[in-house]
Amino acid sequence: MAAQDNPDKAFDASLAANRSAAEQRATDPNAATKNMTKAEAQKARAQKKADLAEYKGMVKDNLGSVKAMFQAAEQAWKAKEYKQAGAFYQSVAQATVPGSEEMVETSNLRINSEMETMAKDHLRSAADADMMHDYMKEIDELSAIVKNLSITKANGEAARRLTSLKTKPEVSGFVDYAQAEQLLADNKLTEAFVALQAIATNPRYEHSIPALKAQRKIDELNKNEETRSRLKAEFAAKADKEAPQLLNAAKNFAANDMPKKAKEKLEIVMERYQGTPYADEAKKQLDSLPVATTK
Repeated sequence: MAAQDNPDKAFDASLAANRSAAEQRATDPNAATKNMTKAEAQKARAQKKADLAEYKGMVKDNLGSVKAMFQAAEQAWKAKEYKQAGAFYQSVAQATVPGSEEMVETSNLRINSEMETMAKDHLRSAADADMMHDYMKEIDELSAIVKNLSITKANGEAARRLTSLKTKPEVSGFVDYAQAEQLLADNKLTEAFVALQAIATNPRYEHSIPALKAQRKIDELNKNEETRSRLKAEFAAKADKEAPQLLNAAKNFAANDMPKKAKEKLEIVMERYQGTPYADEAKKQLDSLPVATTK
C-alpha cells in the first residue's frame, strides 16, 4: 500500500526487482536454460539482455528527472525564490536512484540547514522589531517566513506571532493585508480577493493605510481582463459548491424549529454570493422564516 501511495518508492522498487532478476541470471548464465531447448535458451538469453538494457534505461531516465529538478531548484535558489526552490529540493531529497547521491545531499543541506538558518534570522529580527515596537518591520520579517520559507520549522512560530499581532488594533489591518498578499502569492485568487474586500470595507480600517492598499490592489485586479475572467469562473465554481450546502442546512434548521441558525446560514449566502440565483433563493427562504428565536 505504501508503494502505491508514493510513486517514487514504487518506481525504485521496480528498479530493484528488475536489477535483482537480471543480476541473478547474469551470475549463472546457464541456470535458467539447463532444461530448455536450444531455441528456448536463445530466447531466454535475449530476454536477459533486454532486462539489463531496460534497467539501464530506467535508471538513466529517472536520474535525468532528478537532475532536471535539481537544476530548477538551484536556479530558483539563486533567484532567491525560496518557496519554489524548497519544493524542488524536497522532491530531489527523496531520490534513491544511483548517481543522485550528491544532489540529495545538497538538497537536504538547503532544506535542513540553510533555509532553517534564514528563517531563524527572520524570527530574531522580528523579535528585535517587537522590542522596539516597530510592528511594521515585525510583520515584514514574519511574513517573509510564511511566504518564502514555509517548509521550515520556524513557519509555525511565525504564523502564531502574526496571529498574536492581530490583537493589536493599530497593526491588525497590516497583518490582514499581509495574509491577503500571501493568498495571492499562493495563487488563491478568489480567497485573496475576498480578503482584500474585507479589509477595504471593514469600518474598523476606514481611512487606514491597509484599507487604501487593499482597495488599490482590488482596482488593479479588476483592471486585468484575464484576472476578472478567472475571478468570475472561480467565484461561480465556489458558489456552486458551497451555496447549495448552506441553503440545505438552512432548510434543515428551519424544519427543526431553529430559525435563528437558519437565518445565519442564509445571510452567509446572501453576503458571499451576491448577484447569484443562490442569493435570491436565500432571500426567499429568509422572508419565509418566523421571527428568530434563541434556538
